[in-house]
Amino acid sequence: MRRSTAASLIVATALATSLVAEAGATSRRDSTALRSRAYSQLNRSYTATAARSRAVAPVSENFEVLSHLKLKGRSPEADVFVYDHARGGKHAYLGTGGFPCAARGVQIVRTERPRFPRRVARAAARPGTSTEDVVVARIGGRDIMATGVQVCGDGGVGGLALYNVTNPSEPRAMSFMRMPAFGVHELDIAVRPDGRVLALLAVPVVEAGPIFGEAPRGGDFRIVDITRPKNPVAISDFGVIGDSALADFSGGAEVDIVFRGLGVDPTHLDHSARAADDGMTAYVSYWDAGVLKFDISDPAAPVLLARTMYPPEAEGNAHSLVPYDVDGERYLLQNDEDYFADAHLAVTSTATGATEYAGIQYFWMPTTLAEGDETTLEVFDAGGGCTAAAYDGAEGTAVLVDVPDPFLTFDAPCLPEDQILLAAAANAGVLVLNWIGPTDPCGCPPPPNALQQILDEVQDMPVALIADNDGMAEAIRTRPGSGPIQMTLTPREATRGYIRVFKESDPTDVNDDGVPEFEQVGEFSDLPFVAADPAAPLGDWTVHNTEILGTRAYSSWYSHGIVALDLTDPTAPVKVGQFRRSSTRRGAVFGPEGFPYTWGVVIDPATGHVYASDMRSGLWILRPTGAAANPPAVP
Repeated sequence: MRRSTAASLIVATALATSLVAEAGATSRRDSTALRSRAYSQLNRSYTATAARSRAVAPVSENFEVLSHLKLKGRSPEADVFVYDHARGGKHAYLGTGGFPCAARGVQIVRTERPRFPRRVARAAARPGTSTEDVVVARIGGRDIMATGVQVCGDGGVGGLALYNVTNPSEPRAMSFMRMPAFGVHELDIAVRPDGRVLALLAVPVVEAGPIFGEAPRGGDFRIVDITRPKNPVAISDFGVIGDSALADFSGGAEVDIVFRGLGVDPTHLDHSARAADDGMTAYVSYWDAGVLKFDISDPAAPVLLARTMYPPEAEGNAHSLVPYDVDGERYLLQNDEDYFADAHLAVTSTATGATEYAGIQYFWMPTTLAEGDETTLEVFDAGGGCTAAAYDGAEGTAVLVDVPDPFLTFDAPCLPEDQILLAAAANAGVLVLNWIGPTDPCGCPPPPNALQQILDEVQDMPVALIADNDGMAEAIRTRPGSGPIQMTLTPREATRGYIRVFKESDPTDVNDDGVPEFEQVGEFSDLPFVAADPAAPLGDWTVHNTEILGTRAYSSWYSHGIVALDLTDPTAPVKVGQFRRSSTRRGAVFGPEGFPYTWGVVIDPATGHVYASDMRSGLWILRPTGAAANPPAVP
C-alpha cells in the first residue's frame, strides 16, 4: 500500500470538492461554502508542507517567451482568446475563475505589440460570478464578445453575457440571457455563411434538478441565436437523459441519472461545445458520455450522429475536443481531465464468483492501494456501521458497511467520515463502503475539519467504495450457507487524464443503443506523472485544452505548462516542445507555495504565436521555435 503526502492529498481533495460543487450538490454541504472551505484548507496545508514539497523545474524547449503580463486580482486567470480587431488591433481576452469568487470578469489586453502587452479594460464583472470562457466574433458589422457567466458566490446569476467590443478599450454590455443551474461553463460561436450566428453553450448538470426535487429544466447543451446580440433567442437544448437512450459506458444500462457514470467523478454533464463545418456541426464534450457529434444544420432540432467511447475501467471526463482534418480523414483529439491516478478497483468475492464489480478508492486517504497491491481479506459485515460495537471483531478484515449517499440523505445516522474513524479504531484492514442511493459512489472528500481529523488519525487503512445498485453487497449478505467470505480488491492501471485520438470514419454501435461510436486510434500520454507516481511533486498532471495550427498541436497541461505535438501521424502524436514557467507565489490561489498551473491556450494564426493563461501568473505570449513551430524550422 502506498502512503501519500498530505500536500498532494489536499490538492486532490480541493479539486475534487470543486468538481462536486460544480456538479450541483446542494445537500448538507452548500456548494459555495464548500468551495471556500476547501481552498482555505488547501492554503493552510500548503503552508504546513511547503518545506517537504519538491519544486517543479522550469522548461523552455523550442519556445521563446515574447512577453509575460501579470494581472492584478485575487481569482485566477482562466481561458484565453485572441482576436484581431479591424480598427483596434490585436487583443487577448482572459476569463477568470471563481476560487476565490472575486468577480474579476473578463480581462482585455492589447497585444498588437506582442512584446509589450497592456491591459486596457475588463467586462462582465458581475457580483457572485466567474467568467471562465470567452469568445469574440464579428457579428453584424460589430465585434461581439460572448462569455459564460457562472455562479460562484452569494447573489450570483449564471447565463450568457454579450458585449460590444468593437472598441475593445470600452466594452459595452448588449444583453444577458439567464441560464439554469450554475450558468454557462464553456461556449463557442458559429458564424454561418448565410449570416446567422449561433452560440453553443455548455450549461452543466441541468438534468440533475429532479434528483433534488426540482422540476425538469431541459438539457445541458443549448443553442442560442445571437444574430441580433441585443436580442438573443433560445432555439433548442439537449440532455443525455431526457433526449437520448445512450448506454452508460460503465455497464451498458441506459444513462438515467446525472451522477452515475465512470470512476471517481461519475457524472454525465456537458462541459464544453465546439462548432465545426461552418456552424453545421457541433461537438459536445459530455464528460462520462464521451464527445457527442451533432448535425445542427437545423439548430432547432439537433441530430445526434455519433460519439467517442470509453472502456468501462476508464475515468471518463471528456473535457474538450479539437477536430483535425488530414488526407480526407477527420481525427478528434479529445482531452480527458482526470486529476487522480490511483482510484479505480476491480472487486470480487468468493460469494459472487468471477463477476468483477467496479470500485473506487478514496484517493485522499493517507494510504491507498497502488497498482500491484492486490488485497484479499475476509469480509466482516458491519451493517450500518455507526457505533464502535458494530466493528467488534473487524481487525484485519475487509469491513463492509452501508453508507447512504451523503449528498442526497439528510437524516443518515452517521456519515462516511464517522465510519472511517470507527473502522480505523478497530484496526480494519480495508473499509468497503456500500454506497446506497440512485447515484454511483463519489470520491468526494468530507468537509475540511473532518478531513484533517482523518489525515491525523488514520494512517494504514485504505477505503474502497462499491455501488449498492450493482448488487454485490446484497449477494454477499444473502449467500446460502455459512463460513467466511473472502473479498479481493485489485487496483487497475492508474493514469491521469491525457489526449485520446479518434477517427470519424466508419463508427460502430458497440453497445446497441442506436448511436455509433468512433474508434480510438491513438493517444498522447508521454509526459512525467501522467501514470501513477507517488514521487510526483506538487501539481496537477492532466491535460486541459488543445488547439491546432497546421501539423502542430499546442496543449495546456496544467502543471506541465504548454506542450507542442507533431501531428504528422495523428494516431501517434510526438512531443516536440514544452514551456513551463518556474513556480511562483500567488497566495490567493491554491496556497502560498505556488506550482505551475496553465489553464488556457490559443494560437494566433497570423503569427503562430501561442497565448497561454496561467492561473497563478497571468498571460504569457510565446513564439514556437524549431520543431515546435509550424511549419517547423529547417535544421
